[in-house]
Amino acid sequence: MVGGAKGKAFYVSSRQIKCVVEDMPLPAEDQDSLPARVSLNSYSYTVPNEKTSFRPYGVRQLTPTSGPVGGITTVVVNGQGFMADETATPRCRFGTPANYAIVEAEILSYSRLACRTPDFLPLTPTAALPRDVPFSIALTSDENEPWTATSHKFRFYEQPILTKIEPEELEIGRIAQVTILCGENSEFFEPMPAASMNDKGVP
Repeated sequence: MVGGAKGKAFYVSSRQIKCVVEDMPLPAEDQDSLPARVSLNSYSYTVPNEKTSFRPYGVRQLTPTSGPVGGITTVVVNGQGFMADETATPRCRFGTPANYAIVEAEILSYSRLACRTPDFLPLTPTAALPRDVPFSIALTSDENEPWTATSHKFRFYEQPILTKIEPEELEIGRIAQVTILCGENSEFFEPMPAASMNDKGVP
């Protein structure tokens, strides 16, 4: 149990177990880390101490949620629990666990980090653009399965080629509608809906 969230424990050895806890609350920067406790019979829990505390991290929002292919977009991740210590190796992952691209990230504050979209996005042979891919972050080593699991996605698209604007001229100070057209092999698309989050930072 981490905080008030219960999870499942898996036996590794006589001196180690692995715990998987979902739906953990995200403490604010001025709040204490969450106490971690273990029970071998589902009733009696160990007494937490300063060495058995845990500070989870999570994603609340991405800005922007889309960008052209080619690695030119800086994505700012808003969330909680981004600690810039010696053990932190912040990374962003675009794609599924089986087909993805990973880039380095920079921790800006406890609630913000940033990364750039990858130069190359692995896609299936039949994949077309625009393409929505899962987005996740990690701060610790891969052996701890550190990647967040939320509904956040990032959309990759080809930059549209503009061919015409109507009207081409307007009087200064006049408010009017302007229509922009793109080529036959280009397209515009509706904005992505934002992922809604609960008070625990889970969509």
